[in-house]
Amino acid sequence: MRYFYSATNVGQTCQREADPTGLDCTSPIPLLNGSNSGNSFQNSNYPGSYTLYKQIDQLFNPGSYYNGYVAVEGRTGSTNYRASFSHQSEAGVVELNDGFKLNGFRLNLDHQVLDNLNASISTYYARSRQEDLGGSPFYEIAYQAPFANLQERATETANQGPCGPQGCYRFYPDPLSQETNPLYRLETSDLQDTNTRFQGSVNVTWAPLSWFELEGAFALDNRSAFQANFTPDGLLSDQGGVGVGTISRSQNWQTDMNASITASINRAFGDLTTRTRIRYSLEDATSENFSGSGSDFIALGVPRIDNTPREQRNASSSISQVVSEFGYFITSFDYQGKYVGDVLVRRDGSSLFGPEERWQTYYRASGAWRLAQEDWWSFDAIDEFKLRYSIGTAGGRPGFSAQYETFNVTANGIAPQALGNRFLKPELATEQEMGLEMVLFGKVATGLTYAWSTIEDQLLNVPLASFVGFSSQWQNAGTLESKTFEAYVETALIDTPDMTWTTRLNFDRTRQEITELGRSPYQTGFFYVREGEVLGTFYGVKWAKSCSDLVEAAQADCGQFQVNDDGLLVFVGSGNSYQDGVSKSLWGTGGSAGGVSYNWGRPIKTITEADGTFQRLGQTTPDFNVSWSNTLRMGNFSLYTLLDGEIGADVYNQTRAYAYRDNRGRDQDQGGKPVNLQKSLDYYQDLYNVNQSSDWFVEKGTYVKIREAALTYRFDTDAVESLFGGVLNGLNLNIIGRNLLTITDYRGYDPEVGNGSGGSEAIGRVDNFGYPNFRTISASLEIIF
Repeated sequence: MRYFYSATNVGQTCQREADPTGLDCTSPIPLLNGSNSGNSFQNSNYPGSYTLYKQIDQLFNPGSYYNGYVAVEGRTGSTNYRASFSHQSEAGVVELNDGFKLNGFRLNLDHQVLDNLNASISTYYARSRQEDLGGSPFYEIAYQAPFANLQERATETANQGPCGPQGCYRFYPDPLSQETNPLYRLETSDLQDTNTRFQGSVNVTWAPLSWFELEGAFALDNRSAFQANFTPDGLLSDQGGVGVGTISRSQNWQTDMNASITASINRAFGDLTTRTRIRYSLEDATSENFSGSGSDFIALGVPRIDNTPREQRNASSSISQVVSEFGYFITSFDYQGKYVGDVLVRRDGSSLFGPEERWQTYYRASGAWRLAQEDWWSFDAIDEFKLRYSIGTAGGRPGFSAQYETFNVTANGIAPQALGNRFLKPELATEQEMGLEMVLFGKVATGLTYAWSTIEDQLLNVPLASFVGFSSQWQNAGTLESKTFEAYVETALIDTPDMTWTTRLNFDRTRQEITELGRSPYQTGFFYVREGEVLGTFYGVKWAKSCSDLVEAAQADCGQFQVNDDGLLVFVGSGNSYQDGVSKSLWGTGGSAGGVSYNWGRPIKTITEADGTFQRLGQTTPDFNVSWSNTLRMGNFSLYTLLDGEIGADVYNQTRAYAYRDNRGRDQDQGGKPVNLQKSLDYYQDLYNVNQSSDWFVEKGTYVKIREAALTYRFDTDAVESLFGGVLNGLNLNIIGRNLLTITDYRGYDPEVGNGSGGSEAIGRVDNFGYPNFRTISASLEIIF
């Protein structure tokens, strides 16, 4: 990329002369003041007297990753035991961030009380600590000019702040950007998350008969999350001036308890083998949260909430309890190894369901026929040929507050928000699946699966008319249909005592559509919720690309328009070309066609009578997914590789869109372009469209990744025992790489992005400054005593 900074015909003034950051505004850096931008171009190099930096290198810092694991197991009398300890440390990839650390301990005991009575206990405790980023440095870094040195410190007395004589990193390293230096916040703020978790379970199994077994189980899962955020006084604020300091503390406790009793009956009646289980389970989940905050410290540098004025303190708390119980009956059968099937009936009750819909019933049935086991089967090349079919139902539970009326309580009063719903019930998913599995020539395994499902009574937060008094209500208001096709093939290309090579190829494709809604369509973010809508279709502004995209009045005068080198239709006027802007001084001017006014050479929005400026832009669901894994063993070496790819998905690159706002987009660089093809500042500001979604920022998210590669060397057991005097039984060396290479045309960090809009990360494929996937390479030594 050719660097650019100045623009033709633009005044050179410093916008931050009074800013208390120590920025030297007397330096001869050409700065934009926004005047006459219609005839201004970003077409000059940065001044040669300034050092240029790669901002990515100033923010990203490859960190180390460590994971240690030690386990001891054995048997004493009639008791088996296993104890393990693990330690994990992950620095991450951001400068000045402490990353993530976890310590965990696990103990399992299995005791044979009687010949037919067994008891086991399992416990696990973990404590982790993670430093938050406190914002999005990936957002702020996108708008710093290359001449800005993020790691330069402001040593002036007025700018030392809490950093002492060395000074803090410059708050505004780039005088043109409205975004601050991410290193400033990362260095001066302390944002810590501490999590602890304890899991324990007890299982008792009694088998009074050879074909009957009774099992009782109790499990406890206790989690605690503590957040401590501290920003000292004296920090600069992007709102101007110096901050007074803030502090917040929050604690969340969650306890899940589960108790169940299961009866298992396993009987054989000649060639018929049956397995039956009957279970009852009770679940109780309780969550409690408390948070407090304060600002404007009375005694400077003392990080306590009670060190802030009472009027600057806030506190909140919440508590929730969810009680659920269910019982099921399942029986499976196998006749002569040829006919296999099972039937399940389940009854669910939950406090999350509305009072009028507390109990729901679900079922499942499946069957398979192994034709190759039949006596009449005569296809010797086909060793296994199995047909299978299944049908089943399941429920998706509402959120905790969905059935209740909710209100927003403020100092100014109480305002209603969501209307309650006593008849709220879970989503009902009915899925059917049929498949074919084969083994050919004793070495090639392959399978085909086709699944289709219907999700009725979808849970939607539906907007309400203003006269209701509440803004929305959770309702069972839609039906979603889904179709999925999957296929795989696996074989051993080489299979000898000295060398084996197995490979597996997977393929899948899914489509989902809203087939019923039961209410008026509505728009939510990038998406439409309406009947006939394919899930993952997102909408926004389209730019005209042909005369047919213009309003009808202008189409009669198409001679005044041309498609430019970006593929966009622009107004040029009679007798002009889109390349005449500079030579004829047309940038910044305008004209009309069919009674409609247009700016010369600039993008034009497509408008249709049906959807206005909210039109289909793309589909976030990929055309298909594919993966290819290989395992190669040669002597003591083994190599595993996994490649996977996603083909055809559209991604909305909001990160790129925001770059246009600050004139930091790569496309906006006019340096090196022929003068007749250069575009003005306003051309790209039109495309930015005040960050309203448009097809200009829709990109294909197609990619292929080397997801994982693992090389293992297993030392000869006899040599290890001999070398270490029998103390060691095994020694393995592993080198593992993950996310090693991404092949894609996508222009962001990574096409695997999502912000959860549309109901999930997979549907909401919007790139908005998330923490990027990063490459890890690790080595491990496994020692077996």
